[in-house]
Amino acid sequence: MLFLQEKTMITFNNFPKARIRLLASTDKVIRSQADEGNICYGQTTTLFGNCFTAFKDEAMCMLHFTDNPQASLEELKTIWKNSKFIEDNSLIENKMQNTFNGDRHCSLTICVKGSSFRIKVWKTLIEIPIGKLISYEDLAKLSLQDKAVRAVATAVANNPVALLIPCHRIVRKNGNIGNYRWGSDLKEKLINWEKSLSH
Repeated sequence: MLFLQEKTMITFNNFPKARIRLLASTDKVIRSQADEGNICYGQTTTLFGNCFTAFKDEAMCMLHFTDNPQASLEELKTIWKNSKFIEDNSLIENKMQNTFNGDRHCSLTICVKGSSFRIKVWKTLIEIPIGKLISYEDLAKLSLQDKAVRAVATAVANNPVALLIPCHRIVRKNGNIGNYRWGSDLKEKLINWEKSLSH
């Protein structure tokens, strides 16, 4: 059972300076792996609410803004079904503080798995600059999937690493911010926060 203790808030101060590297495994590779190693998970308090985070070795494999960590844990276990799962809130807090608090440049590796299609969409999302918003149609074109807008939207909705794979930068063609897995209010807050950072 996950229990959120009083913790230092993760402010994401140095997120704008982050260098993000994406490691990805396709479904075909996944099926051939009998053992996927250890995954450490836990919950922290952040500028944007409670956050469930998981690391596979030194690579982040999940970041959810949620008050329901158990649901995120079940999803984590479904995605990485051949891993051993270890709860360690203190270790997760240290990793998050070392990466995101302070003013230094940070480098972070993200480890995801999914279909080749979804991985291509997630890689394209990472390339969208802070403070910039684009439509689902634009994202489909950038991902070279311009005839699969609906499938691109599904890939966006299933992004396992919030903020760092910035699905909140995708809006509707008419400018409406649209839906967000963790609520449209949080999406608007993230958008406004990034706009203030980009000026």
